[in-house]
Amino acid sequence: MPPVRNFLVENIDGKWLYWGLIHIIEVKHDYINKTTSGKFKIIYINKPEEMEMAHNLIDRNKDTFFKL
Repeated sequence: MPPVRNFLVENIDGKWLYWGLIHIIEVKHDYINKTTSGKFKIIYINKPEEMEMAHNLIDRNKDTFFKL
């Protein structure tokens, strides 16, 4: 299966920090422990102003923006 391009986003106390772009290489779901794990390759890390732009374009909720 080819890698899937995705966003690298971290939830910090209910606010989202858009770190950058990744390729997902492998995903494992543990339905008993309700966890997800896997492997990914970082493609690009956003600059602070790009983190805010990504949130504004994707999330569009000012209450969930994580300010650095």
